[in-house]
Amino acid sequence: MKRHQTTIPTLIACALMLTAAIPVLAAEGDPCPGEAGKCVEAMMENLSKRGWVGINMDKDDGKVVLSAVVPDSPAEAAGLQAGDVLISVNGLAYAEANGKQIKETYQSFKPGDETTIVASRDGTEREYTVTLGKLPQHIMAQWVGYHMIEGHGSDGAPAEEVVEKADK
Repeated sequence: MKRHQTTIPTLIACALMLTAAIPVLAAEGDPCPGEAGKCVEAMMENLSKRGWVGINMDKDDGKVVLSAVVPDSPAEAAGLQAGDVLISVNGLAYAEANGKQIKETYQSFKPGDETTIVASRDGTEREYTVTLGKLPQHIMAQWVGYHMIEGHGSDGAPAEEVVEKADK
């Protein structure tokens, strides 16, 4: 069996950086009701068709703030930066009341689509046009691996064994 060159600490660090996107993939804290192998196939199929922005978002005093912009991502190419406060995506305000619609908006993204993000930097609002990319395979693998651990449980197995199971 071919071994991955990526180390577990690297996977954990990347998973932590991308946790803003995880709730889109599965309900946080809820076990996945599907069989693990079929779940992996479904997630890979879904994610391979998804448009990618390349941002990590955090909430800070009720605001949605970019905590990271992935290098060489569509977000970086559009000019977004860590610290930007997100105001809207495609005209939909980042607000608690719009949480479901925001999630649906991100789930509808396709590679090559253009999306409009309004963000505030140093108190000045600016509109960014982001041409969505294809989700990089290493990020897709991290999201799927994280879901397998969180949604299907590790049954106390070491992380390397859990990752190997998800790889089969």
